[in-house]
Amino acid sequence: MNDMQPKIVLIQARNPDDVMARHEQKCFAKKLELEESQVEVRNLLQSPVNIDDLKKFPAVFLGGSGNYYASKGDLPGFEPYLDVLRELCEIGHPTLGVCYGFHCLARAQGAKVIQDTERTEVGTYTMRLTEAGTQDPLLGSLPSSFNAQMGHKDHVLAPPENCHNLVESDLSPNQAFRVGNKPIWAVQFHPELDMDTNKDRFIHYLEGYGGNMSEEEREKQLSAFQPSPAASTVLKAFLDLVLQ
Repeated sequence: MNDMQPKIVLIQARNPDDVMARHEQKCFAKKLELEESQVEVRNLLQSPVNIDDLKKFPAVFLGGSGNYYASKGDLPGFEPYLDVLRELCEIGHPTLGVCYGFHCLARAQGAKVIQDTERTEVGTYTMRLTEAGTQDPLLGSLPSSFNAQMGHKDHVLAPPENCHNLVESDLSPNQAFRVGNKPIWAVQFHPELDMDTNKDRFIHYLEGYGGNMSEEEREKQLSAFQPSPAASTVLKAFLDLVLQ
């Protein structure tokens, strides 16, 4: 993408000393084919976001949290954040939620989000397009079955009202939705990550994912990570679609 094209904004909720904040920005920039300087970050732990600021950007990306869960609503300023997401939905501003962003957008639209550690997905998992997903203008071009990078404990019990589930997996049947016919999508998987960058994140958050793992268990988990080239196309496809 050249310098004539506008910046986008990435909202994240990461502690100031969390190296994954910069890591996330770099991963989004790479998959969007942007320079890092074209990905402006708004960190919810530093200041709240507001709709007037977000509307300045042609696309809004709802990124991760690291230490907070939408099921618990434990992020400081969580409810005001959901209010801003509702405003984005009301005006139909191009938005893509990823993982924590997926869960927050679901809650903002009235869906129930729970934490179920028995169905934790960490690593590379097989996703499948639903029938609605095959017809979706963003996700419908993906293979019917594809690998995706995952890292979550929260789950959306059912898509928000007037939304269809677009992607499913064995452990978590609700993996993606679109808000009506608006240019607003959310995915539980991580299109900004590839096999190697997801390994980086797994190692960094190892205590949260499974701090009691032995060295052998950790290496076995890492060896199961796989490439996910199809899922990695989603970010650029979304940006191209909304900038048409």
